[in-house]
Amino acid sequence: MKLNTKNILLIIIGSILLIPIVIAFEVNEYEYFSDIKVHCEEYKGYVKFELPNQYFSSKTPNSYMEIEHYIEKNIGGGSYNKQSNWFVKQIENQPVTNVEKIFDNNHNTYLVSQDSESIEFTFENPNIQSIGKVSIDLRDSSIKSISIYNNNEKVDFVENINNFHYEIFFNNPINSDSLRFVLEYDGIIKIKEVSFFNYQNYNDKSFVYFYVDNNCDNNFRFYFGEYGENNARTGSKNLPVEFDITINSYKNSLYEEDFDEDSIKNNDDNCLYISNTDQKDINYNNIGDACEDDDRDGVKNAVDNCPDKYNRDQLDGDEDGIGNACDSADGRFLEQNKYLVFIFAAIIAIIFIIFSIILMRKKN
Repeated sequence: MKLNTKNILLIIIGSILLIPIVIAFEVNEYEYFSDIKVHCEEYKGYVKFELPNQYFSSKTPNSYMEIEHYIEKNIGGGSYNKQSNWFVKQIENQPVTNVEKIFDNNHNTYLVSQDSESIEFTFENPNIQSIGKVSIDLRDSSIKSISIYNNNEKVDFVENINNFHYEIFFNNPINSDSLRFVLEYDGIIKIKEVSFFNYQNYNDKSFVYFYVDNNCDNNFRFYFGEYGENNARTGSKNLPVEFDITINSYKNSLYEEDFDEDSIKNNDDNCLYISNTDQKDINYNNIGDACEDDDRDGVKNAVDNCPDKYNRDQLDGDEDGIGNACDSADGRFLEQNKYLVFIFAAIIAIIFIIFSIILMRKKN
């Protein structure tokens, strides 16, 4: 088969695309590592293991493995879920039909209280509940103050008000089947609904996936931490094989807490890889001046031989430490031809000596 120019170009491009991306891996930049042992004989498939707890101690963790791996992050959190079965038996000077309007799940009905400065009622539940939040919805009225009691003990909470919607967040969840409310108001209050909520944490976990193919019973190492290069891909793999695996996580004894050895620990250093004990940051952007690149030529100020002018090539013809872009042509001529300076100096010295001799002879 004859290869024309087009085919040769396609082969070259394809070969380039197949070249793996090389990452500058430095083991001393990762604070932790996990050793993973996959117990199997001959099997192909994706291994799945839960991300170690130490992984989440970093704000923006990076990870590295010698083989391709994927990270599936499920951000922790939770939500408030509405509870049921809370009720009020009675409220002074209010008929039962009106009392029921504040827990009937119907915001179109409401209880009206007026000609008084406060209203008091007790919510009950057949079972003890864990309560994280209570909401009170009103109709065109407002509350001056709210007091809540659990077994006659006043409860601490944080209040959030949005128009006629009041949200009460307890500083600590309350376990109770009875809460007494005292609401103070001016003139009139119209209560549409009082609702109870408990806070439920999400149980989603985060995992790492990597592929094994006839390399069962090998040891795999997963490096991770705030710093270092990251070669993890994002996502998960469907139907991972339930391999029997052993995982042990450790603090990396080779980890360096001060990469640039400027006596400023990495977590506090505004310029990680360039020594800058002064930590100067003239524009207050949390990046040390030594790490800035003012002329945007890809060379940091601290090692740029011409920090104010773009000179990616860093050419320095006279090797005086000042890039050609910043060094005047006249200055470079003299520095490149230093012997001329000595010649000129010698000529001046000779002229001075001759002139001195002539003057001395005239005096004599």
